Amino acid sequence: MKRLLAATGLAAALAAGQAMAGGMAEPIVEQEIEQETAAGSRAGILVPILALILIGLALSNGNDDTPPPPP
Repeated sequence: MKRLLAATGLAAALAAGQAMAGGMAEPIVEQEIEQETAAGSRAGILVPILALILIGLALSNGNDDTPPPPP
């Protein structure tokens, strides 16, 4: 009976030791490499500049009418 009790205790101690062998350490996870595409920095300013140029041209060319002939 003593041998059975000793063998059971030894088996339980070995099983418990193996179950705790990993511990609570955080798993190692490799970071994914993310490559951002380079956005054109001039693209955001290009449209407003072109709009201002076109508006300026439209306002400056508004007086191209020939004057009426004198009566």
